[in-house]
Amino acid sequence: MKTLSFVSVHLIFQFAALVFSLVVDGSWCSTYDMSHKGLTDIPTDIPDNVTEVNLFSNRITKVPPNIFSHLGLCRNLYLLWNSITTIEKGAFNGLVQLTYLSLRQNLMKSLESGVLSPLESLRTLVLTENHISTIEKGALVGPMLLTGLKLTGNLLTELPDHGHNETANIIGLDIENNALRFYPRMFKNFTELMHLRFGNRALTELDGELFEGLSKLGTLEVVGCSFARLQSKVFKHIPHLWSLSLSQNKISLIDPEAFEGLNNLARLNLENNPLTTLDASVLEVVPRPLFLTISGAGLKNSEKLRCDQRLCWLKHEVVSGSVTWNGPWDSWRNPPVCADGEDFDEILCGGKVCRLEVDMRDLAAYKRRPHSGTSS
Repeated sequence: MKTLSFVSVHLIFQFAALVFSLVVDGSWCSTYDMSHKGLTDIPTDIPDNVTEVNLFSNRITKVPPNIFSHLGLCRNLYLLWNSITTIEKGAFNGLVQLTYLSLRQNLMKSLESGVLSPLESLRTLVLTENHISTIEKGALVGPMLLTGLKLTGNLLTELPDHGHNETANIIGLDIENNALRFYPRMFKNFTELMHLRFGNRALTELDGELFEGLSKLGTLEVVGCSFARLQSKVFKHIPHLWSLSLSQNKISLIDPEAFEGLNNLARLNLENNPLTTLDASVLEVVPRPLFLTISGAGLKNSEKLRCDQRLCWLKHEVVSGSVTWNGPWDSWRNPPVCADGEDFDEILCGGKVCRLEVDMRDLAAYKRRPHSGTSS
């Protein structure tokens, strides 16, 4: 018993020493939370050893100089859901370890030069749902480690075009729902991009030259646009793409070679487009296995997929496992929502319903023959 008691006390002292060391070197996670408090100003008494500051859902209108200058250990700062219109120069002085800054859903109209300069460790900047129409030259100079920039839901008419140095390390860019002009090579200063999300109703044609220079892009989301056609080789400049989402557009026609060159594509989302059919030739150039989404739950009946024998080729691929509904991390099977209450699983192919228990000899014969848009 004495030995056990000694061991217990020794372990307690070891644990206490570990906790003390973590606090001293700043590794111990400490959060200052004053969210939902009705604050109109940023508190001046934030403890200097915190690693996270939560000030979201208040009525703060400005960020004055040096207000965070004593927070050298802070890594995450949440200022979202306030009424901030002004960030004064020097506002972020002292935040040398900050990696994440969220200013989402405020009233900012511009991002001024020099404001972010002290944030030498910043990796993710969230400016979603403000009123930003201008990003001044030099506004992104300083946070040289910045890899994620979220600008969705602002009033930008053009991307920052102040040279490659300001955007050299950005690998993730979200700019959906702005007033952007779209033109060839508009992302020329974002050559390291691996993720891109954009779209607005003003985009009536998807030009492949838009993506020139984005050879490292791995995931692309083009959503909520008005283009009705995907032209041949439209993605020729982004050959390393593995995930492509084209949901909630107006696509009714896809050229047979639209996806040519996408030899790494594993996931394709065509959800909520007015595609009434999908020809086999469209996906013939896409590698298998493929995770596919073509659900049209949000469409009018006349815009939904016609689940008839023209889709027998797709039915057979689903049965064989070369095409799987949804994506690899989805936990449920979600076949298309068909027009007129039809059921994709009940499509008649070769005089019988093609189900998962289809005779494997028929399936093998199907695989040996060339794919076509219809099935006999």
